[in-house]
Amino acid sequence: MNCRNVMISVMTLAMFLLSATDVAIGARRQRLRRCCCRAGCVRNPQTADHSARQNIISLFDGRSLNGLKVANKDMFSDHGKVRAAAGQIVMAAGSPATGVVLSERPPRVNYEIELEAKRTSGSDFFCGLTFPINDQYCSLILGGWGGGTVGLSNIDNLPADENESTKFLAFDDNRWYRIRLRVTNQRITVWLDNEKIIDLETKGHRFDIWWEQEPMRPLGVANWYTGSALRSIRLRHLGSSEQ
Repeated sequence: MNCRNVMISVMTLAMFLLSATDVAIGARRQRLRRCCCRAGCVRNPQTADHSARQNIISLFDGRSLNGLKVANKDMFSDHGKVRAAAGQIVMAAGSPATGVVLSERPPRVNYEIELEAKRTSGSDFFCGLTFPINDQYCSLILGGWGGGTVGLSNIDNLPADENESTKFLAFDDNRWYRIRLRVTNQRITVWLDNEKIIDLETKGHRFDIWWEQEPMRPLGVANWYTGSALRSIRLRHLGSSEQ
């Protein structure tokens, strides 16, 4: 065998060994991947976050009141002007109340509501969020009773200014506040600008709303002798691991 043939044989053998090595490495990676999945591997955080975002339903398109209606009965019959513009719902002060309510039926439990709200005038509540909890209703009040009371109304027939959820906070005019309300069979939890301000165990409690807020059922946001604005109104169904 001459030198040329020996060189060709060596090169052929080297290529064969490299190919065999690539196949072996690929097979090992595949086995590790299957092994990891059988062991219960952690999902990619970006994938999990994407799944959570897909579960969010926007209740306001930023341009119109489609899917919402302006309350016009009882205490809302002399409501202020409501308009959708520049990505927000502007609700002028009523006499006494102005509010918008979801046209469709919301979930009764195991959900979150997120929105941003601000007070533009007046000194009473700028966000009265009425929501269902199973076969009952409750209202989250922000800025009531003179502008600083926060709480759930009503718990065991006690209003937001005199039950275990009551807080007193200072709210600035024309500042957006981010609100998140979570409702499960076990708890009602509220965050304001990412700070948890209410965490109430529901067991043993009865929930209802003032008759003035009846037009806000099943899910609505109102103000009281106060101008306000809303934006980024979203609903999210909770997964079983979040309840």
